[in-house]
Amino acid sequence: MDRCSSIFLDRRIKGPECLFHCDTIMQAIAGKREKLGASIMTAQPCAQELVHGIKNARLHAFQHSGHYPFMEEFESFQELIRTFLTI
Repeated sequence: MDRCSSIFLDRRIKGPECLFHCDTIMQAIAGKREKLGASIMTAQPCAQELVHGIKNARLHAFQHSGHYPFMEEFESFQELIRTFLTI
């Protein structure tokens, strides 16, 4: 069991803070934009902040997707997952 799992199970650290102690390689995925009415919101800055605090994490931001890169950029998403799984 890696350190993140043991910390999470011990419940000494609750919520996403346990991720900052993980030794596991992680792939974060975010879409660059999501149109919501007349405004544009983006999850990328939040994902960048999360990845910055995790030792073995990397971020891939899909250029033409919002919340659904697995649908909106299906081929690129599949390739990213295949590549990540071969690490």
